[in-house]
Amino acid sequence: MPRPPLLLLLAALTLGAAHAAPPTPSDPRAMMQAFVRAYWDPERGYFYTYSDRKTHPEHGIGPVGGLYSDFWWEAQLFDLVMDAYEATGDAAYKTMIGDVWDGFTSEYPAFPNDYNDDLGWWAQGAIRAYNLTGERRYLDTSGELADRIWEDWDDRYGGGLWWRRSVRDQKNVATNAPYVNTSVRLYQATGDAKYLDRAKEAYAWVKARLVDGPRVYDHVSGEGNGTVTTWDFTYNFGNFVLAALALRDATGDDAYLTDAKTAMDWALRNLTQNGVLLDEGANDGGGFKGVTVRALKRLSKEPGGEVYLAALRDQGASTWNARRADGLVGTAWDAVPFNDPIQSLTAGSAVAAVLNAGAQPARIPWRDGRYEAENAQKLGVDAASRAPGYSGRGYINNFRSFGQGVAFDVNAPRAGTYRVTLRYGAGGGNASRQLVLNGAGRLVNFASTPDWNTWGTVKTTVALPQGPSRLTVLFGPEGYGWLNLDSLTLEATP
Repeated sequence: MPRPPLLLLLAALTLGAAHAAPPTPSDPRAMMQAFVRAYWDPERGYFYTYSDRKTHPEHGIGPVGGLYSDFWWEAQLFDLVMDAYEATGDAAYKTMIGDVWDGFTSEYPAFPNDYNDDLGWWAQGAIRAYNLTGERRYLDTSGELADRIWEDWDDRYGGGLWWRRSVRDQKNVATNAPYVNTSVRLYQATGDAKYLDRAKEAYAWVKARLVDGPRVYDHVSGEGNGTVTTWDFTYNFGNFVLAALALRDATGDDAYLTDAKTAMDWALRNLTQNGVLLDEGANDGGGFKGVTVRALKRLSKEPGGEVYLAALRDQGASTWNARRADGLVGTAWDAVPFNDPIQSLTAGSAVAAVLNAGAQPARIPWRDGRYEAENAQKLGVDAASRAPGYSGRGYINNFRSFGQGVAFDVNAPRAGTYRVTLRYGAGGGNASRQLVLNGAGRLVNFASTPDWNTWGTVKTTVALPQGPSRLTVLFGPEGYGWLNLDSLTLEATP
């Protein structure tokens, strides 16, 4: 089979986003207003699923064949409206809290859903709405849903709430951690000790089964005592932090605060690129980071919270810079998306970042210039974690065939020359790859390392424009040798 021409291959590696304008001061009100213009249907009291207000076959669930957002998505957007009210104090958003609730309950008056995490998000949103408005209907519904969910607690896997009601196939953070937060808030609102007891029990189960040191895993399933699936999602870390802080509020026990800080510190080190939370894709993943920024805001108010406030402000500034002309942001918070329809959950997550961070000065955040290969876009390669000594969560291995590569979306605070450090392993001998900047490439040679457990570095320089660029390490026509790629670090030169 003939190899594709290098120019065609390089063209495919150009940054997949629209041109970014120079940074400006962020405006949380304007960010939310753009979202409302794109997605809100005031007649129906419901948010559309896509910014073009059309149905799409790839997401056909929700009212009117998926024209409007589905059960869980609308719960997230309900939270977003409450973010907007808290951030701006605008009475229109207080009114919209009721409008969203009325629109949703007209579609789902009995909250019919087989998934306890979906029910849990409405229970959590309802108690938050009660605390903001004082309306009893929210408190009553939150308690009713929390009691319904608790029916699916049993001793399998040592305890925990089942994810699904009809098919008891897994127990996860997504169901149990939000339940902790909801139960604490119900306890605080009602004084009913059963809710605090449930919160403590659910939290203890999550920590025992799904937390490994600083790391929060996704779910347990399978026969016997079950097997833990060790996926890393910002969503799980955000939910765990909010659960821990809720119990710390209720009990005064600083051990919960330590848990929260430990988990968030790991997420900020490992689920970011140069300090910006990872692109976790569209659909449900598009809403994950919105939960994490709420956790950052809550954690920033605790002693030692300055580091979390700084991280939160970085998310807000970066997301504001990633707006396209209609004011919407895609799944990546450090690159402007094309003018394709954007899902409301994805766009709303970005709005949550700006609202929770508050107004920020014009800047492109720059944390440490570190970009982990396992967190970058993978072009025919996979991540691994077998060879010791890697940074982050792992590295890219079996990087040995033409057309394979790792694409790093970087965001320079100013135009200029940057030193590039590539950390790698080459236990099979010397190797060579193209370093491609926005479609233009040059050869980089990697000297052999003594074995696959020894890491080396190679340095070069690139001239970056201000704003987004794509740097790709590519096996091109002149490539040879086997390579493990651990990370790329950028450092501005004097």
